Amino acid sequence: MKSELKKLGGLKDLPKKIECHEIQLSNIFKEITTIKSNMDHLKEENAQLKKINRDLLEEKNAKLDSQLNELEQYGRRLKLEIHGIPMPDNETNAEVQEKVVQVLKKINNYYQRCY
Repeated sequence: MKSELKKLGGLKDLPKKIECHEIQLSNIFKEITTIKSNMDHLKEENAQLKKINRDLLEEKNAKLDSQLNELEQYGRRLKLEIHGIPMPDNETNAEVQEKVVQVLKKINNYYQRCY
């Protein structure tokens, strides 16, 4: 009998308990909605920042490429490359270069005499 009374007493509080749980669920839903909204905003902001970073990196990369090309051109301004000269196995680069210089000197002397 006492246990039946306890059960009935517990049933009296049931509407209040349900109302309390509904309020808690409503608050949880509001928090979830706020969190989702913030997450969507952060995703959009992240995408924008990624695009800005990518654009800045591409611009910086192009600028550095241009500067590198200028430096390479500046470094080559006093150099002359000659292609097609055979490189015998028994000669060093210095020996071949000396032969090329001797040939160029002969050509230069020839043209100075002719003109």
